[in-house]
Amino acid sequence: MVVPPVIEDEGGLPLVPALLAGTGEEFCLSRRVDADMIGRCCQLGYLPMADEYLGTSLLLIKCHRKRMVLRFPRVHVSRGTRRRLRREPFFLALDGQFEAVMAETSRHHEESWLTPALGAALLELHRNPRHGVSVHSVELTGPEGDLVAAELGYRCGGAYTSLSGFHRRSGTGMIQMVALAFLLRRAGFAFWDLGMDIPYKRDLGARPVERAAFLEEYRRVAAEAPPGFPGEPVDCRELVPGAGTGAAPV
Repeated sequence: MVVPPVIEDEGGLPLVPALLAGTGEEFCLSRRVDADMIGRCCQLGYLPMADEYLGTSLLLIKCHRKRMVLRFPRVHVSRGTRRRLRREPFFLALDGQFEAVMAETSRHHEESWLTPALGAALLELHRNPRHGVSVHSVELTGPEGDLVAAELGYRCGGAYTSLSGFHRRSGTGMIQMVALAFLLRRAGFAFWDLGMDIPYKRDLGARPVERAAFLEEYRRVAAEAPPGFPGEPVDCRELVPGAGTGAAPV
């Protein structure tokens, strides 16, 4: 069993790539699971996760060997998603139900890394951003106004990173992601950081980026002024090309 390197405080976080170099591993550990530590972790381009061990909360600092990145000119929308958006009205909003989204995300995944300690830290970063990092909920509501898909993520400068999410109806998870991609593009984000490599992310248009190249680009973009988010729900048919009446795909 490989024991991950332990990071005692924020000052040790810049050493994470060097500690993992040549090991084939992706994780460091820390006993600190608080908003300051997690905000700095996100600012540097690492993904915060957590676990419980013998009653103690541990921060899992993930520095992917390859990170999936979506650059907005290459967003792919399936014909099925466009057809469904033409048939049914869906709306995308941010931060309207943050605590409910966090609770449902944790329940939705049986072995969730969203522990109570990490959840409390993310809530604090939602209420009081630090290190340039603000945490958000993205909510997709259906024709009846019910929440059908959602995710947690964070903004740091011109980068947006997804953490985890859920969907309650077939196909709505992809609708939420497609709509969010075009919302981020409209707002002026540089890219969407999607974390680990999973086929549905490739279907959306994301591609893997090697660790060193990702961290260099992420840190440059993270230093930029953050784009704004809309204050009201947005009709997904207005966001997604080809989904509204008379709209043409791009």
